[in-house]
Amino acid sequence: MKKKVLSLFVMLIILTMGTSVMAASHSKAAKDTLSSFIYPPHMMGPGVMQPNMMLARQMMRQHRGMMMQGYHGPAYPNVMKPYLFIVNQIPELRLELSLSDKEYEELVDLRTEYLQKKDGLEGELSKMNQLLHNELMNNANDKTVKEQLSSIAETKTSVMMAAYSTVEKMRTVMNSDQQKKLDQMIYKMLKDKKSNNNDPMFYQRPYYE
Repeated sequence: MKKKVLSLFVMLIILTMGTSVMAASHSKAAKDTLSSFIYPPHMMGPGVMQPNMMLARQMMRQHRGMMMQGYHGPAYPNVMKPYLFIVNQIPELRLELSLSDKEYEELVDLRTEYLQKKDGLEGELSKMNQLLHNELMNNANDKTVKEQLSSIAETKTSVMMAAYSTVEKMRTVMNSDQQKKLDQMIYKMLKDKKSNNNDPMFYQRPYYE
């Protein structure tokens, strides 16, 4: 009788241990499967910080969206952006430059004239970009694509020169002290842009484009 009880007890222990081992193996397999789904294999080593792949995918989508925006919209050389900025900031620079009412009105008129010209040119740019897109989709020849790219570059240059010329006209409305302040602002933006060349948030101010 004692031998039967002892045998049953031993069998019970063996069954319990076997069940525990199977459960542990199943749990480990499930974790490994989940980890392989979330993280790439080369990042599964011990001691390696594992990034959240969902966040990475979201960042990639945002980056792709920014790239597409840059493709469809006009992009101007960063070195010319201070002039584009100054023209649009005239209302906000009134106090900083100590503009009189008459000076302010003249500068606003110059800005309005520039914006009208700019809107017309950027409307043409939009059509040119669409035409270029269609040409590329239809495998246009080298000459056709080159001519379209040249037209786009020439129109962008016209926008930038319009901004530069407008700033020069604005300088003639100002007195010497105001001109000096304006020149210092432009110089500082050019210098800061050079040192912040990799900062995508530089120039993110109201009325800036």
